[in-house]
Amino acid sequence: MASSQKHGSNLSRTNNGQWSKIQRYQCLRCQKTFNETLKFGENMHYQAAMLYFTEETSYRAVGRQLGITALTGSRWIDWLGGHRKSFEEVAEELKPRCGGYLLADGKAIFIKGKEHPLLLTSDVHSQDIPMAQVSRSENQEGWESVSTRLRDKIRYPSQGLVMDADLGLWAAVSRLFP
Repeated sequence: MASSQKHGSNLSRTNNGQWSKIQRYQCLRCQKTFNETLKFGENMHYQAAMLYFTEETSYRAVGRQLGITALTGSRWIDWLGGHRKSFEEVAEELKPRCGGYLLADGKAIFIKGKEHPLLLTSDVHSQDIPMAQVSRSENQEGWESVSTRLRDKIRYPSQGLVMDADLGLWAAVSRLFP
């Protein structure tokens, strides 16, 4: 419901000037001030996310560039993050080609300047990535999570694995694929 609808028709509110190029109104009954609610398209939501993630801008910078508040920008970005597709959903939709032989390795990635391990698998034949996951650490627990999702949810037809000498990966594979 738009803010203006909460306060009745156009007759029950008065123009209260502009603040930072945003039209402000005042309810004649309760005297509260509010902004006219604008409907932004999904494109604006994606622009906010692109600015935040690819340009590594702050919520305030996103707001300034798009003409919205920092809080609105953070809500849009959080909403998009909560409604993204999982690897399982993408695999179901794209139906990647699987040869049965996986490459598995951990790589360091940086998110907002902080290092995180990315646990990555790739099909040897097709080079498709059936599973990747940002983890707390490259250890047995993280690799078991990746391997379990590959086996149980994506149903990767595992025939063999190419990996480095990572002890956590070795332990997870030994336990899940005896």
